[in-house]
Amino acid sequence: MPAKPNNKLGQNTVSTKIRNNSDLNMWPVKILILYIALLACYNDVVYANAAADKSAAEAWFNDDSDQLIEAVNEGDLNFIAPITDKKILHSEAVLIITDASLEAGWVGLQQCYRNLDPIGETDVVYHYKNIKQLKITSLSNIGEARVNGQTIHLQDVSAAAYLCIQAEVQILEQANDQSFTLSNGPYHLKFLDGYYPYHVTLNIRYPADRLKITHFLPESQPLFKVVKKPGKFFLDTWFEGVLLIEIKFSGTADRKIK
Repeated sequence: MPAKPNNKLGQNTVSTKIRNNSDLNMWPVKILILYIALLACYNDVVYANAAADKSAAEAWFNDDSDQLIEAVNEGDLNFIAPITDKKILHSEAVLIITDASLEAGWVGLQQCYRNLDPIGETDVVYHYKNIKQLKITSLSNIGEARVNGQTIHLQDVSAAAYLCIQAEVQILEQANDQSFTLSNGPYHLKFLDGYYPYHVTLNIRYPADRLKITHFLPESQPLFKVVKKPGKFFLDTWFEGVLLIEIKFSGTADRKIK
């Protein structure tokens, strides 16, 4: 069994509703449990989805081939080459650290989820330690989307759908030595007992005159390259397994985060 991701700080849940009982009798149903941790350390996404395509689900249900079994990753982090012959779930996130962030820990979040699975009805529920001003900024191939507190309710999600949101999240932590830590993730895409390819793009902006990156994990390696400049941190990576990104800054903030 794969190792369970760290979920002690909360989770972001996407749940599926079956519209009528006849759906259960039409064809064998397997529930796809896709754990997609898209945001910061206070957030671990669970995406529960019923198979949308009948023929594809039947083929998967009846496929016991060794090739299918061998393709499953059991949680170990493996960076992979970009996949161009199929649609892969893609998270694009921008985190904006300002001077005010150094006082209270609030960081601006802009995020888009692309290549969402087709589904009749689903909820995205954010369980950050603290989140505010959550709103939808754009969407496509989604019949209806509405925000209710820390939940985004989606209906009639079609193929190639995307959803973009904006919020303020309190995820920047300050230590006693005036250093700061930003943890982002864990990112993972889980299907039953295995982890599947996931594409993550992360862009972090911060005040270069107040902060300097001293360390980050994972370290740069083949297929995981980080672009680091004063005031900017950028990565674009493809992987299987569980990815947690941690960035440490040195700083000169006068006030501790409350």
